[in-house]
Amino acid sequence: MGRLCKILLLTAVSFIGGAAFAGAKSEPLELIFEHYTSDDGLPHNSICDIHQDREGYLWLCTWYGLSRYDGNGFVNYTMLPGDYSNLSHNRILSVDEDAEGYLWVTTYDYHVYRFDVDTEEFVAVPADLEGFPDTNMKVGEVLCDSKGDVWVAVDGAGLLRVRPDLSYIAYFGTNGPVGKNVSDIYEDSDGNVYAVSESGVAMFGEEKHSLLSRNADVRAFAETDESIFFLSEDHLLAIDKTTREQSRADLKSLGLSGAVTMTITGGRIFVGFRDNAVAAVDAKTLQAKVHKTDMGRVRYLFPDPDGLLWIATDRTGIWSYNPSGDRFKHYEHSNNVMSYYVDTLARVETQGDRTWIKMNNWGFGYYDRALDEVVPLNNVKEHADNRFMNGVACFEVDRSGVLWMSTVGRCLERVTAINPRIDVIVPPALSEDSSSSEVRAMLRDSKGQLWVATKSRELFRYSPDLSSCRRFPDGKSGDIGVIYSIFEDSHGNIWLGTKGDGLIRMKPAGHDYEWKRFRRNPFDPESLSSNNIYSIEQDNDGRIWVGTYGGGLSMLPDADSDVFVTVRNNFPDYPQVAGERVRYLHCMPDGRMLVATVSGLILFEPSDSPELTVFNLITKIPGDGNSLGNNDIIHIFTDARGNTWLSTFGGGLNRIYFENGLPRFEIISSENGLASNIVHSAMADDDGTIWIATEAGLSAYDPETSAVRNFTKYDGVSPTSFSEATCVAMDDGCILFGTYDNVYKVDPKRFEPSPRDSRLVLSGLSIDGVRTPFTDRMVIPHDCSFFRIDFASLDFSASGKTSFSYMLEGYDKAWISGSGNNAATYSRIPPGNYVFKVRDSYSEDVLPEDMVSIKVRVKPSVWNSDLARVIYALLVLAVVALIIRIFLASMKLRSNVRLEQSLNDIKARFFTNVSHELRTPLTLILGGIEDINRKTPSGDQNEYSVNLVQKNAKRMLTLVNQLLDTRSIADGKMKLNVSRFDVVKLVQDVYDDFRDMSVERHMELRTVKSVDTLMVWGDAMRLEALVYNLLSNAFKYTSDGGKIEVGVLYREGDAEFRIMVKDNGIGVPKENRKSIFEPFTKGKVSAFGGMASSGIGLSFCKEITDMHGGEIWVESAAGEGSKFFVRLPMDRERFSNETARFVDAEPEIQPSETHGLSRFKVESSHPEGALKVLVVEDNAELKIYIYNSLAGKYEVRDASNGKEALQVMASGWMPDMIVTDLMMPEMDGIELINHVRSDFSTSHIPIVMITAKHEDDTQLKAMKYGADGYIAKPFTMELLMARIDNMLDRRKALISRMSEQKKVDISPEEIVITDKDEQLIKKVMVWLEEHVADAEVTVDQLAAYVGMGRTSMYNKVKGLTGKSPVELIQEFRMEKATYYLKSGQFSVSETSYKVGFSDPGYFSRSFKKHFGVSPAEYMKQNKNS
Repeated sequence: MGRLCKILLLTAVSFIGGAAFAGAKSEPLELIFEHYTSDDGLPHNSICDIHQDREGYLWLCTWYGLSRYDGNGFVNYTMLPGDYSNLSHNRILSVDEDAEGYLWVTTYDYHVYRFDVDTEEFVAVPADLEGFPDTNMKVGEVLCDSKGDVWVAVDGAGLLRVRPDLSYIAYFGTNGPVGKNVSDIYEDSDGNVYAVSESGVAMFGEEKHSLLSRNADVRAFAETDESIFFLSEDHLLAIDKTTREQSRADLKSLGLSGAVTMTITGGRIFVGFRDNAVAAVDAKTLQAKVHKTDMGRVRYLFPDPDGLLWIATDRTGIWSYNPSGDRFKHYEHSNNVMSYYVDTLARVETQGDRTWIKMNNWGFGYYDRALDEVVPLNNVKEHADNRFMNGVACFEVDRSGVLWMSTVGRCLERVTAINPRIDVIVPPALSEDSSSSEVRAMLRDSKGQLWVATKSRELFRYSPDLSSCRRFPDGKSGDIGVIYSIFEDSHGNIWLGTKGDGLIRMKPAGHDYEWKRFRRNPFDPESLSSNNIYSIEQDNDGRIWVGTYGGGLSMLPDADSDVFVTVRNNFPDYPQVAGERVRYLHCMPDGRMLVATVSGLILFEPSDSPELTVFNLITKIPGDGNSLGNNDIIHIFTDARGNTWLSTFGGGLNRIYFENGLPRFEIISSENGLASNIVHSAMADDDGTIWIATEAGLSAYDPETSAVRNFTKYDGVSPTSFSEATCVAMDDGCILFGTYDNVYKVDPKRFEPSPRDSRLVLSGLSIDGVRTPFTDRMVIPHDCSFFRIDFASLDFSASGKTSFSYMLEGYDKAWISGSGNNAATYSRIPPGNYVFKVRDSYSEDVLPEDMVSIKVRVKPSVWNSDLARVIYALLVLAVVALIIRIFLASMKLRSNVRLEQSLNDIKARFFTNVSHELRTPLTLILGGIEDINRKTPSGDQNEYSVNLVQKNAKRMLTLVNQLLDTRSIADGKMKLNVSRFDVVKLVQDVYDDFRDMSVERHMELRTVKSVDTLMVWGDAMRLEALVYNLLSNAFKYTSDGGKIEVGVLYREGDAEFRIMVKDNGIGVPKENRKSIFEPFTKGKVSAFGGMASSGIGLSFCKEITDMHGGEIWVESAAGEGSKFFVRLPMDRERFSNETARFVDAEPEIQPSETHGLSRFKVESSHPEGALKVLVVEDNAELKIYIYNSLAGKYEVRDASNGKEALQVMASGWMPDMIVTDLMMPEMDGIELINHVRSDFSTSHIPIVMITAKHEDDTQLKAMKYGADGYIAKPFTMELLMARIDNMLDRRKALISRMSEQKKVDISPEEIVITDKDEQLIKKVMVWLEEHVADAEVTVDQLAAYVGMGRTSMYNKVKGLTGKSPVELIQEFRMEKATYYLKSGQFSVSETSYKVGFSDPGYFSRSFKKHFGVSPAEYMKQNKNS
């Protein structure tokens, strides 16, 4: 048969043979057979020997290696090509176990090996014996003694004593009392070893050895408590253990032909002879008595625990001799082997109360003492239960009583004897159709009678003790139909529900019944709703409810009624679709009804008014563990505790309970250990245990402990298929279940759990799929992807009963159910130490020893080991040392860098300061030359000179700006001022600046343009500087008389344009084409015309190009001139607010009328009441220039620095505006602003700052300290005048608003009114409000109130409001007067007094002067307002 052909057949063994002992009776032995082949993992189907070791593992010697079986599978140990195994041959003949647990195997080539079960390695017995090469060694007898030594007989050499550490003592030749050919080795109960050789019998003790006898003809060995015995062919030698005194019994005197073997049983020595006889010898007197029968030559004698002597002879079969009756008996089985098969090795093995017998030649079975028969083990060819040939190669009975054997048909057979726990009731059906024997309905009625219905259309009624049975149909009942439901109502009526044949009522009538059948009539609405009746139930009010499969519910108002109320004619609330197919009905103790359907559970309370009955459909809720387990419900019952249980198809066993009026469910499923989630029926026994019929077999659930037990064939439960909703509880406490064949009777008392030793072992470790040996702990490498730990129960009689739970302590948080798997797999476990535990969770009565554990160490990676940590520490120290060294070197380098940086900063500051110094005179030059240029008439002789000065001044300004831009770019502070401009005009303007130079040097300078105008976005000023630099570079490196071209190249539709500067100068070598754009890179060739190179022009060009998102490159060759190209995009989108600010294009400023610069200050010609402006500038020329420019419009005073400016204001002259430079000696502009803003009397004065520094951070700093405006040099006077006028106009507007609103308006405009100014105005207003009616109020009183001097207060109020304090008081009184006049509550005179006028006439004149109307007229105008 194929793979693991575990025959699930539970069978009774047939008995053969004659009479048993008088009055004896034998029970049939029920066995489970399982068959294993190479398909199941055996290395070979031919097995030579079987052995169970001390742990309980089964070891098999096969023709292809050694195999271990642990109940789960086979682990094979063979010699493979190219491996390191010491085995010389894969065919293993025998296996023995020594006292240390090592296995000793003998191979087909007569070599012996020790197998270490922990390391799983074979070790050869030392082959380096002097004079005996490995190829000549032939092992004979092997004995494993009780002290751990192994004695090996080497043919032709002598005896070898191997210690547990594999050291050995060789007793060869003259070295000891043994000869070269050892025939037998024995050990007595005291640990002495006896070796028989041609030299005689040698005895080996712990320390010494001696020759006991020179008789080399020893056939057998035996011992009693007092003596040891050696059997020879013609005598029996007895040696006293204490005195070593020898005595001899002469066997020749018995008249027998020769002794062969002996054994001891019943306190007597039995000796077997060649000629049909055995002799019983008294162990003390050595007196012998011969017993003969015609049995042939005796070969083996086997003692029996009950005193029998089993005798194997040269004839087929086996004999027994009963000393108590002096009787021989022969046992023989029929031949069931191949014709050529010969087997002379008989064996008798007793385990427990069972004796297994292997006969001579053929025949195998167990001895039935009651019948005095050797019962064949399903191996008689003529019997129907024949399974094996009866020639057995080897067998072993393990400690749990399981028989393991290999027959001549090969493979491995497993035979387990079981004790049946189930009684079977077979209804006496007349039908011969096995498919119709299914029990489909059962009932235990009120009289204790059992009703059983099968699919054979028969009904059986058993008496309460099941001793008698009546069968229906009979003459009165007729054909009943296939009964699916049986029910007894409160009146004793029996109701039968059939499939397809309607409903039957059996009303008791004496000793019989009156039968009535109800069928569906489609034309009668008061008939049954369907003829398929699956369930019948009676509610607490006596109504009969009928559940149909396909027609929902039907109801009879009482047991005698014939009129049905159905869901077809009533019950409007009934769920027609979900409730159409009813499986079961049940009335709960509280009177509510449960309807089990295939689509859910229906709950309702029966009512006399069907139309008012409310039905509640309950279904499974996805994700809710306390909802219904499955919608398909098969059976319902209520236990003695009042709990109602539902059997579901796929949802396990469910207990219904109610929480806040809502139904909830407790689920018992496969997750809790249930054999299957398909539950056909269930019933509680007297102890409350629920017995469950599942698809996978019988289970029991204890509600108190929540323990689940599943019963299999090994528990004495025959496998079967249970029927749906067929179970009853009997009066004697038994539970009956209907099956497909019969009725199972379960007696709970026979299933009471008992403690057992499951012999748990950890049977294997696999790392990344490779089996790895282990001893007292498991070591897992760090790079392991996964590892698996196998575990097993070596109680082979409980196969399938053991349920495992395991835990990796330190990793798992709880025990994990094995779920039928006998292995635990883990992956990616963190390094550390753990303990793996396995326990038997079959029942709560597990012995403490039924848990095994082992330490597990997951090794850290090499880089996480202790050695690695030491290396890391050393590396850290090395790195720290290296860092210190680098730090010291960097400090030195940093010092050098700082020195160089300081020099660069000095140079940068020098250039910046020089630039600032140059911008001031450039401002003067440009301002003056513009003035002169406007006044110089066209054609005047000075026109050229003026233009020349103006041109060179602009050129100088370009250079200065470039130098400052270079510094800004280096600092990362420069932003582009982006506007839209005509790039063709820009290039043309630069071209015009260089025309005079080209004429002077006789060079041809011309422009090239593809368009006349091209509007682009960019920084016009800096692009102009870029073109200027490129042209300047071309003039530097082009000789006089050369050619230079500059132009703009653009193709219609392109998004970019090019600027080109071309010359025919000295050119740029190829290796320098990239470096020329780097800062401070100078050409190696001197420039023409004495023009020096700074090394920053082309670098500046590249920076400006990059900021515009463009590209600059040169095409050149040495001596052939150069062509510089700048490619720039035209659109605006390439600029961001981080790198650019968008400005409007500067309009061309038309020259204005001015008289220009004078060497001296002009006389002031400002109008009367003009505003005062203080000019603070350290450059005298610029200061005078600004002074003269402002003198015609403002009252102007000047100062050379901030200190002088403060002195001017301290003298009493308070300006309305301050114009100051930033960089000045003694006190710069920032300090001046700080002083002005911190002085309350001057904090309101607007300040405009002018400076050559035009970086953003400088402007930000000035505005932070309180500057109202900021103008960068160079500037035009038009710009300065416009800024001053604008700020003063805004101030006037502010003062005007303040005058109208009578309050200070703090506005976020350029005019600064500080918090102190606001507080001052509020304070003045409060004082005016309080003293408005005081005619004697004075300005001095107001100055004292605000805490200022009269003059300071005057200037401050005047500066903030534009009015003197007296004017402010007068205006406040007038405004207050309008309030009183508008109210109409006061006369003109009363109003005048309230606003501080003592003379009403003066008040009226003042009011009219201020408002243009008299107070009386004002009152009339506002009378109705």
